[in-house]
Amino acid sequence: MLACTKMITMCLQSAKNKHLRSQQDQPQPLQSPVNGLPIFKDIFCRADKNDDGKLSFDEFNAYFADGILTTEELQELFYSLDGQQNKYVPIL
Repeated sequence: MLACTKMITMCLQSAKNKHLRSQQDQPQPLQSPVNGLPIFKDIFCRADKNDDGKLSFDEFNAYFADGILTTEELQELFYSLDGQQNKYVPIL
């Protein structure tokens, strides 16, 4: 009986490891900088004036330019959020 239990356990572990390896081999979906943080998603959606689901620097600058950060500092912040370096921050 113990031999059967060990064999079943080994088969299950093998299947689990195979599943984990196959998931690692698959390309992972791109993560939005605001994904999982509802308050940031809400703020970024408000800043997205043309409702295209992504923020351009112009939209970002217009919404967040309040005199606290310079335009250069806003650009640095925006490009740090632009993970794909395509001049847009996705809002998913």
